[in-house]
Amino acid sequence: MNTANTIALIIPYYNGSAFIEEAIRSAFSQTLPFSEVIVVDDGSKVAETTFVQTLLDKYPFTYVAQANGGQGSARNTGCRIAASDYVCFLDQDDVLLPEHNTILNRAILLQPLERRGWVYANFAICLANGKITASKSRPLVSADTIKNIYNLVSQDLFILPSACLIYKKAFWAVGGFDTQFRGYEDDDLFIRMFRKGFDYDFENQDVYIWRTHDAQTSSSNLMLTSRMLFINKWLHGDGDAAINLKIMKQSLYNRFKITILRDVLEAGTPERRTLAKKFCREFSKTFHSNQRGFEKMAFTAFNLLPQEMLKIMLFMLKIFGIRLFW
Repeated sequence: MNTANTIALIIPYYNGSAFIEEAIRSAFSQTLPFSEVIVVDDGSKVAETTFVQTLLDKYPFTYVAQANGGQGSARNTGCRIAASDYVCFLDQDDVLLPEHNTILNRAILLQPLERRGWVYANFAICLANGKITASKSRPLVSADTIKNIYNLVSQDLFILPSACLIYKKAFWAVGGFDTQFRGYEDDDLFIRMFRKGFDYDFENQDVYIWRTHDAQTSSSNLMLTSRMLFINKWLHGDGDAAINLKIMKQSLYNRFKITILRDVLEAGTPERRTLAKKFCREFSKTFHSNQRGFEKMAFTAFNLLPQEMLKIMLFMLKIFGIRLFW
């Protein structure tokens, strides 16, 4: 069995001086070392760029800068530079566990070379201060034994790039990350790799630590915008004539109907509320034919009523034992 895999790690960097050294340090603490570690500066501020460049005196990574294009663009840039056969990705605020490469490399070698795709694993969660709050945090969902693309699209996959090892030929066979996204680029990539017929496997072991904090992309307005881009892309089957668009539409509705309403309910700033309401109206119009009676009423209320009135309405419904969606 071949055990001489060359593995590149790509770390997109954008104004992330608070955590980047911890991320880089974890990259150089692997029981199976990376062949190369590449940090792609995605248009950071001058002071942030200067900081990460000072780390070159301590760690032997490759540094490259580009104009801001988003995380998917930075990852693609790193992959173009990488000479290795396999790639991993690490977000600037997260940490790899020492056995990350050993666990994933062992698993991917079991896949036939002609269909080799990716291996993904579980992860722990920590707070901004590094305190671990949960281990084996990934929900074990039906994606682990997926049978068709509709099931795949209908759920949050929780296939996180920092917990993955990807065969680079398979990555480029589907064109890498779609750079229109600033969120959901992960799901989009793995859906396209699944469609292409590449093998995948899941290892139920923690291989990295996902740090949660308010400044991450998943907490930003970019995520709301990217969600609608993702919905619109797959609503049309990404141009694949073999996809049943009626089933695809229902799958997308089932996945995102609660999330869209929660965005409106939980938006913490006027700007975010305006954006959430806009996408709620767009989503409701697009999926009107998929909504049942009470769902139509719910979307109408969330589109029209102020946030505080919605909270009062939901509180009153809860008192009477009536649950809307959640």
